[in-house]
Amino acid sequence: YLREACDQQFTWSGWEVALPKRLPDFKRTEGASPARYRHYFNVCTFGYTTVWWDWKRWQREIDWMALHGINMPLAMNGQESVWREVFGSFGVPKASIDKHFSGPAFLPWHRMGNLNSHMGPLPESWHRGQEALQKQILRRERELGMTPVVPGFSGFVPVDFDKSVPGAKLDSPSPWCDFPATRFVDVRSPLFVEIGKRFVQAYRAKYGSDHLYLCDTFNEQNPQFPAATKLQDLAACGQAVYESLKQADPDAVWVMQGWLFYNARDYWKQPEVDALLSRVPKDKLIVLDLATSEYPVYQNQPTVRNAGWILNTLHNYGQNTAVQGPLQRYADTVAEALASPLKGRMLGMGLTMEGIDQNPVVYELMTDLMWTDRPVKADAWIRGYVRSRYGRADGDALRAWQVLLATVYGNEGSWYKAVWRGRPSLSPRPSLDPAKLRPAVEGLWQTAQKGANERLRRDLADVAKTWLGSLADLQAAGSIHAYDATRNPAM
Repeated sequence: YLREACDQQFTWSGWEVALPKRLPDFKRTEGASPARYRHYFNVCTFGYTTVWWDWKRWQREIDWMALHGINMPLAMNGQESVWREVFGSFGVPKASIDKHFSGPAFLPWHRMGNLNSHMGPLPESWHRGQEALQKQILRRERELGMTPVVPGFSGFVPVDFDKSVPGAKLDSPSPWCDFPATRFVDVRSPLFVEIGKRFVQAYRAKYGSDHLYLCDTFNEQNPQFPAATKLQDLAACGQAVYESLKQADPDAVWVMQGWLFYNARDYWKQPEVDALLSRVPKDKLIVLDLATSEYPVYQNQPTVRNAGWILNTLHNYGQNTAVQGPLQRYADTVAEALASPLKGRMLGMGLTMEGIDQNPVVYELMTDLMWTDRPVKADAWIRGYVRSRYGRADGDALRAWQVLLATVYGNEGSWYKAVWRGRPSLSPRPSLDPAKLRPAVEGLWQTAQKGANERLRRDLADVAKTWLGSLADLQAAGSIHAYDATRNPAM
């Protein structure tokens, strides 16, 4: 109704909704989603974007989620206060527990077991504030009919955990990004299940739960199991994770990010994936196919598609703010999956961006795709988007967006990265032709001369920034070419 009757959008680049004095009449519209779950957030979003948010900012995001039909958001805040209780119940000293936690901005990678201690410890005020904030977040999400996904236990413990728990056997996966190797409880030890059970019990006592628990084993870290027992060890690992949830919550469903099956696909061949998931009931597992348009795990791993999986678009890495995103490819990925004989137990669709507050067109399209089982053509869909975004869809604006669809929002510019702001190189490769993009800047500029809301001003600034950056890229490449020519006059 906001978009089609009122020509308005509620989005990161413009929260205001300028409603008319009399709300216009509008035909009743009903729709059904082919996706049982509409998922939202990547674990990394809680570091790159949301880490410093207060309740006011969270309210806006939850409103955005509700308006777009999201019903399965990750809810990762406030778990460290629970971990303090759990580790303390095993006799781990407070000093060791405090040293275990990373600083706030690095908590996503700490929670996935990639690092500990880095830029920590967390102050007491952080624990208190995050606990209060998480209670507000969960209450509002549940009030709006959402089923939040909360954390579970994947095996990660303080490095000196075995000093406080006699007989505890700890292992280490491969180190991550040159950080010291972290420590995991042996997957065959009853201690693994006991720790996870205590965590879920303590978490439910503090926050409640809706039976969906995120546990990420071996995120960008390969297991170091002996070759002779690797498959048996992987099976024991999957069983331990699930049992740690089930023993505290009989209705528990294990949700896992399927990133490892893409990122480390040289390790995770079909036998390894089959083994990890072999002892988990099919109706108690949901795999987030984290970057389906880049590498469809469901097509390559029968166990994943037959257990239960969710198609996701991972449009943003590292809170990169470049204007980019292959819109038609995203739409085609969804249509192909819905029609695929390999879709198996496709349970939903989602957004797994590492950072937000950029390229709202990608997220408006993806949330629309969650509500139709028909193929969508981006060049037709964009008309309604422009009208609701700017309050009108005049010729200049539409022509500008046709240029954008052919460049930064087409396959040509799907991963545009500016040379001028990247890591210095003696072989820069500009990937965007400024001559092709300039008409988009001119079209948005002409549209703005007739009146501009906050969203149009944001788009004009972003597209102009990108165009100027592409000119800078040419200058950078030309400078290197001139430098090379002085060293080799024959060039």
